[in-house]
Amino acid sequence: MRKPVIITTAALSTVLGVVWAGVAIADQDRTPAKPEPAPAVSIEQAVRSALGTVPGGRAESADLDDDDRRVWEVEVVTPDGKEHEVHVDATTGKAQAAPADDTDDDRDDDGDDD
Repeated sequence: MRKPVIITTAALSTVLGVVWAGVAIADQDRTPAKPEPAPAVSIEQAVRSALGTVPGGRAESADLDDDDRRVWEVEVVTPDGKEHEVHVDATTGKAQAAPADDTDDDRDDDGDDD
């Protein structure tokens, strides 16, 4: 009596698994995403623009960010060791200091900067 129940349960599980996989595959969009066009402002131009906003600084890194709008995020370090993040519009090349965020938050009571 138990064998038919086990066999039926196994068969039903297999069928449901195949159906579920078919639904998952059918849900996928088969058209490949179009690649983003290259930004109008090159990384070299973005770095030059960012360095113009931080006197005496040197660029540490530059990354293209596509979250809200396309901007180059350029990390600039001054001779005294201060780090500045400068956003450079990837279309116009206009640089501005990134909004300040408090990364030196000691409120977690462990004494370490976060």
